[in-house]
Amino acid sequence: MSLKCAMCSGTSGKKVKGFCVETNQVLCEKCIGLQTYPGMKGNDWTFEKIDEGHKGVQTITVVIVNVTVVFFMLFALLRSGISDDYFKGASTCPALSTGRQALARFDANAFYWYKSSLAVYCDIEDSFWRLLMDGWVRGVVSGSDSFLLLFSTLPKTYLFKTAVGVFLRPIYAVLYACCGMALGQFIIKFEDVVFKLMEVKNQYFPAGGGHSQAGDFAKRVFRIPGQIKAFFFTKWTLFQQIKLIFWGLSLSMTTRLLVHVVGLQFLAGTNHTGVSVWQLAFEPVCFWYLGVLIGKVQAKLDKTVWKKAAAAPTYPMTLWREKPMKNIVELGNYAKQRVLRSWRFYKQKAENIIHILFDDVFNMVVVLRLLSILFALAPTARTVAGFVGLGGMMERHQAWVATATGFTEVDSGRYISDRLASFGFKEATVVSKFLMTESSHQVQENFSWSFLTLFIFCLWRVIVPYLFYRLEQAWVKLIAKQNGTFKKQWQGTNWTDGAYAAQNRAFGSFWNEVATQEEWVAPTFALAKKPAPSAASVNSSKIKNALAVRIPGAVKQD
Repeated sequence: MSLKCAMCSGTSGKKVKGFCVETNQVLCEKCIGLQTYPGMKGNDWTFEKIDEGHKGVQTITVVIVNVTVVFFMLFALLRSGISDDYFKGASTCPALSTGRQALARFDANAFYWYKSSLAVYCDIEDSFWRLLMDGWVRGVVSGSDSFLLLFSTLPKTYLFKTAVGVFLRPIYAVLYACCGMALGQFIIKFEDVVFKLMEVKNQYFPAGGGHSQAGDFAKRVFRIPGQIKAFFFTKWTLFQQIKLIFWGLSLSMTTRLLVHVVGLQFLAGTNHTGVSVWQLAFEPVCFWYLGVLIGKVQAKLDKTVWKKAAAAPTYPMTLWREKPMKNIVELGNYAKQRVLRSWRFYKQKAENIIHILFDDVFNMVVVLRLLSILFALAPTARTVAGFVGLGGMMERHQAWVATATGFTEVDSGRYISDRLASFGFKEATVVSKFLMTESSHQVQENFSWSFLTLFIFCLWRVIVPYLFYRLEQAWVKLIAKQNGTFKKQWQGTNWTDGAYAAQNRAFGSFWNEVATQEEWVAPTFALAKKPAPSAASVNSSKIKNALAVRIPGAVKQD
């Protein structure tokens, strides 16, 4: 696991040297020196050395636990399978059924009291499992999936997914963290024993060396998901360009409105049709609002998907600190936080795998079913399933579907509700086409195309918008150029002859990094001034002086 400095992100060129206990971040030697300068906030921060001998322990532990969890869930899913109850319409709720059976055995009165509520929750859980099973049975096996079936299960499925994420995540995180900590300690002890007995750690784990072609190929394959994720989660400029195009159209239509108002209807292309000012004003407002909506979409993506998150807490393997303790209480708190740090690391990994198993699986199934319905990908999916060895199970399920529904042919079964929905959609499409045809006939009766009308149409909807679009791009480039000019003026040639140096000469001070401790000059702090005596203390001292004069002290006798 490669580590980067949380403050400079490696731009200083210095190696990561330690882990800061207070900020839960790894820092390079330069940033540690800057943050812990005498008098600064981090002057007494605690740093630990990175455990170079057990770098891969956390990664190995997480991989083992995650693979175990995924295989366990796949085994449970394949073992449970799809029974005849699915085709009979019975609710499938394995998670709630376990709790319901336990409640019935523990207290029958409580079970009957909550029976109706449990039935509702069981129906909600059934929607989640049916979303997955319908994707296989309806989307792959029989090819009878539909938008109506998918969208009817989404609300309850999303509710169940959210509830499970809220209630299951803490329990699973505790179990995951306990197993991870125990397994991590076992791996550390195992490595220490092996390296101590064989004493060939450098031979089997060299610091450098060539990589095989198979290893390079495996790395490229494993990087593909990350590259796909980076493609979607890296900020696009497409939305900015679309927004500028819409605003260019808005400015063009506004200019056309002004041309029409001043009496140049021929140039505005409105002399052949009877249009009002309000009708012409509606078009630029629409384009402007579309640009605003695109801008809001971009702003939302900037705050969510494309947001550059702050440096997240890191929990690498570290050695016990070398800093002396302040007191017994501080030492106890440090030891407790050191244990909790490992707990937080595995808890964070547990939340990540829960997010993958529920959120990502839910999103993937919905997207795959939508694509399968839109592009009729059921035959392709069956071919892939047969290629990976699921042909026998697919044939059994096809027989079940034929027996339960009567659809003997795949990719042909449609329910009455699907047919009614399809009929309504087709009728709505026919009505829309009829209205558009009537509107086009009315336009053709009052308008005829010619070279001049075509030129005016292109003028206001292509040429003028393009000019405004180029002007907006020029404005953006001007701002970027001014920012670049300011950066050069601020930094100067090498930070010594620019505005930064001028500001420091006027308000601040200059710092240098030294190579050794002998070259470093420790800062000297001015002594704190004693506070001025108050009036009461002055009067008290005067009285004491007066009494000392009038009542002399006892004289010592020899």
